[in-house]
Amino acid sequence: MSTARSRVFAAYRKAFRARKEVFSRDALAMRESRKTIREEFGKNRHIAIADATQLEGLLSMVDEAVDFLKHGVMQAERNPQSGNFVAKVTPDHMQDIEHANVEVITPESATRLSEPPAVDSTCKSGTTAEKPIVVESSKSS
Repeated sequence: MSTARSRVFAAYRKAFRARKEVFSRDALAMRESRKTIREEFGKNRHIAIADATQLEGLLSMVDEAVDFLKHGVMQAERNPQSGNFVAKVTPDHMQDIEHANVEVITPESATRLSEPPAVDSTCKSGTTAEKPIVVESSKSS
């Protein structure tokens, strides 16, 4: 197998691993991301491996997409007891951030605040969520 071909397969596997890591508890997102990754790689199946410039550009796009998934996407789940949404913040989310003073809100850090923490969230329809989003820190990646 050529080096270029093995790099394409490695990028494909990398995209699938990232989607599995980010969407592991969301069946719909898992299905849709699988479909999208397969479609995008399928669209570019005709690219000649000899066209190094175009291939490098596509592989770079895969790296950017994986980076976005791992660092830019955070899912929240609704806590049935409180009705709040809980977002799991992983160390990947805190890497390469521009603001060094970002602090994860924990029960300990919340007691130091004069007002309880809240995160405003707006749905695609433009309406604001009824319940606040509560952020929990996760040590595992």
